[in-house]
Parts: sequence; C-alpha cells; structure tokens
Amino acid sequence: MTKAPKKSRALDTTSSNENDNRFSSGPHPISKLPIEILCKIFRFTRSAPPNFGSKRFFTPRDFRLVKIDWIAVSRVCQHWRLAAINEPSLWTDLPTFYPKWTMEMLQRSKNAGLVVNFYDTLDDALLTAIFDHILRIAELTVKGEKRLKKLMDKFSLCSTPRLEKLCIENDSHTSSENIPPMRLPNSLFSNAVGLKHLKLIRIDIDWQSHLFSRPLTLLELGQISPSAKPTVKELRSIMQRISTTLQKLTMRNAFPIENHASSRVQSNDPILLLALKRLTLGAKPSEITSFFNNFILSDNTQYADLYMYLENGAGQDFTGMLAAAGRREALGRFVSDAQSVVINGDVVGTKKGNKWQDFELKLSTAEAPLSALREDGPRNHPERQLPGLELNIHGPFSEDLPITPMPFRCVFTDLFNAFKWSNVRELALTGLDIRAYPDFGQVLVTTFGSLPTVELVAVGPKSVNHFLDALSFYSPGSRIPIAFEGLTKISMVSVNIQSRLDEITMSLLRREKRIAPIQKLCFKDCRGKINKYLKMLTELVGEVYWDDVKI
Repeated sequence: MTKAPKKSRALDTTSSNENDNRFSSGPHPISKLPIEILCKIFRFTRSAPPNFGSKRFFTPRDFRLVKIDWIAVSRVCQHWRLAAINEPSLWTDLPTFYPKWTMEMLQRSKNAGLVVNFYDTLDDALLTAIFDHILRIAELTVKGEKRLKKLMDKFSLCSTPRLEKLCIENDSHTSSENIPPMRLPNSLFSNAVGLKHLKLIRIDIDWQSHLFSRPLTLLELGQISPSAKPTVKELRSIMQRISTTLQKLTMRNAFPIENHASSRVQSNDPILLLALKRLTLGAKPSEITSFFNNFILSDNTQYADLYMYLENGAGQDFTGMLAAAGRREALGRFVSDAQSVVINGDVVGTKKGNKWQDFELKLSTAEAPLSALREDGPRNHPERQLPGLELNIHGPFSEDLPITPMPFRCVFTDLFNAFKWSNVRELALTGLDIRAYPDFGQVLVTTFGSLPTVELVAVGPKSVNHFLDALSFYSPGSRIPIAFEGLTKISMVSVNIQSRLDEITMSLLRREKRIAPIQKLCFKDCRGKINKYLKMLTELVGEVYWDDVKI
C-alpha cells in the first residue's frame, strides 16, 4: 500500500467526499471489509518494520514518523476511517514527538492501556496531559538524564496499577559517559502488581525492592554503580523469586563485586532458571564464573550471549570461567549441539614487554542458515537452519607494535579445549583477521582441524593463507595425521586468487594424494579470475563454482 501524501499526515479526521464516493459507491470490496479484518490490517501495518524506500541516509524524523505513518492506511475510505477511530486499542502507542497526535490518541484510546515514552525534549504541557491518564499506563519508558529526577518525583505521587513494562535509562546520547548515578526510590510503582518487564540502565536500586517480587518475564540490568551492585546472596534471592517466570535475562556491568571465595557455592546448590529462554551476560571472566556457579540453565534456554573483557590475555580467571561455562547446564549444551561455527575478529598486534594483551570476546549462540554449498541448501529449503555458535575476538589495532602471538594462542586454544565440539559440520572464517599470528594455521590443525565432522570451511582474504597451511598439514602416525579429515567443500569469499594459484593447487593435490579429495570448491565475490586455471581445477575437484555459476 502506498502512503498518503505528507499533507494528509496532518491531524484530520475528515476526508474528501470525492475519495469517499469513489471507494464506497463502486464495486470495490475493500469498502465492505468486516471491522475485525480491518483492525487486523491496521495492527499489522502499525507493527510492520519501517520502509524507507531507496533512502540511504535516515534522519531522526524518519524514525519518528513510523509511529504515525500507519494512520494513512486507515484513510482509504470513510468505512476504514470509522473502523480505526472506533477501535481504542489502535491508539495506545503515544507518539510523544508529535504533541497534537498524542493529545488526539489520548482521547481515541478511551480506557485502553497506554504505551508511553518520556524523553528529555518532552513538552511540559504534554507531560501534564499524559499524567492525567497515569492510571492507564501499561508500558512506560523513561530515557535521558536531564529531567529524570523530576519525572521520578511526579511518579512518586501517582499510582500505576496497570503497569506491565518499565524501562528507565539514565543515559543521554548528547552528554558524556560520566553520568552521575540515580537511585530509584523504593516507594515508586508499589502497586504495579502485574509488572512483567523491568529494565534499568545506570539506575541503582534497593535489591530488596518489591519490583523483584513481581512475576517478571524480562529483567535487564546495566551499568550499576560499583558501590550499589548486589551481593551474590542478594542476586540469588532475586533469581529464586522469579526463576519460574523469567524468560529473558540481561546483565551488563551489574554483577556482584566479590572475592573468589565468597562467589563460590557448593555444586549442588545452584538455582535452576527453569523458564529462561535467552541469556545475555557482559562481565569479566571471574564474574561470569560466579554466575554459572550460582545459576544453571534448563533445556528451555535457546539463546545465550557472553561479552567478556580479558585483562592481560588468558589467565586463571579465563580458565576458571571456561570450566564453569563448559558444563552442560551452562553453555556446554549449545556447543555440543552446534553444527555451524562462525569465528570473526581481528588481532593485529600486542603490547610491548611481557604483559599479555587485553582481548574482547563475544560468544553467542545462533541459528546459521544452511550453506549454499549444500545440495539440500536454502534454495530448496529456505526455512531450514543449523544450530550454531558465533565467536568474536578483538585485540589491539596498532600495527607498529611487536608481534607476540602467545596471548591469542592461549585464548583460542583454551576456548576450544573447554568444550566438546561433537557436531560441527561448517566452519566460517570469512571475517577473521589474524595478522598478529603468522602460525595460526598450526592452531587450526590442533583445534577445529582435528574434528572429523567438519565438511565445509569458508575463508576470507585474511584467513585463506592460514587455512591453506592447515589444509597441507600431514603427519602420519600422529594423533592428527591429516587436518580436516572429513572436509569435502571449500568456499572462498572476496579472495584474490591470482596471487594464490600455486598454494591452492598444491593444497588440493596433496588432499587428493592422501585420499581426502575436495568435492566442491566455490569462489564468491573473488578477484583474479582465470578461466584456464578454473578449468584445470575441475580435474582436481568434482565441482567448481564462480559466483554460483558452475565452471
């Protein structure tokens, strides 16, 4: 459906008689659709992702218009308009950037629960009008730091019995990161007995708060002041209360600051987060260790994201974290089930001296699409997904520093050895840049190259040389006589093959001689195409493709 012209976006509840007559008097069936169907159309349009057409750059106004653009659909004819106006649930998400529309929606929504977003730029008159309907607020978001205290003072005088979602972010994109913390008064939202979603960013709170006694399904805590972070005992008490309802948990820089001894509990004492479906943790390794020593996941957990900052590289804290996370009731199940592994990142240098380098790691579960290299791939089965895992490793970027590969080797190998990679079929290294480690090919041999289940490897311009080194590895009589023993398919993405013709050919020849030939080789968005060479490769490989075209 096309959007109405900009001038029709102005607040107007009437339409031209010409348009009304054209739709209602003709045989067009849309003018007689049942109201129930029309309301479904309006709800679908309202919740649809924004469509900016061919625009390459978006302004804040573009995103704000999304809140009201759906209204144009209701102006097809008088019947559609009346159906929309008389359905209160369509007018509950207040577009507070547009005061006139907000005032109109407050009336049209009648007694339906409201979705309200308060920002620093909110007009005072509009703020007063919204507070007149405070009893109806079902979802409340407060962002910014300039007027946050004033808003909290106003809420302390009000009742919010219908509140189900509460998000408070003491943050501002226009100010510095050193925003003073704010403490949420314990008396606020005391009668919000149906609260299900709670998100607090840079907001300190009493960990005995009544808000943690509600049937929470979502809890997000971030950037809590060091002096206001919970103890392990307090965090356990909270999780015990909501363990059967909590479906999504996010904690970033909100973990207890404890010494190692007080963070440990007996192995039979962790709390089962029975209903949890998604877990996101951002912390230091010792804090993540404490989490998995105190809480365990059930088979209901489908997704997990871990963000870690390693000070001075891999060490005892990192090893302890891997031991805790590697258990099946932590992340071990995700790794053992993973059939697709994606490794991205860049490690281009390290600090001088003996100090090990700091690293940033992200470990995420994912559903990776079946590779196009597969005969039963996405072209025939677009809905099929592989359970997968994504690893991002980031080191320093100063190329003038001396290369010291040891920290990265420890991080990578320790991470591999901590888990059981029993089902990996696909390994993607297209986004990996390891210029700081010229011998990374040997690490591939002893890690993922030792897995006989790997059938497909995809490499990019910064990882292709390391992979070719691993592919040529041969050590008869050793534990790993040949790397990637079960490999049958290779994909090279954005690689300049002209400078690597000899290396590619020799690697394929060695595989063929060792009775482990490659069956399919694909080049995607590569440079240096030489038709004669590609024809020659077909004698070594069963099938060769260049940008999805078979040679």
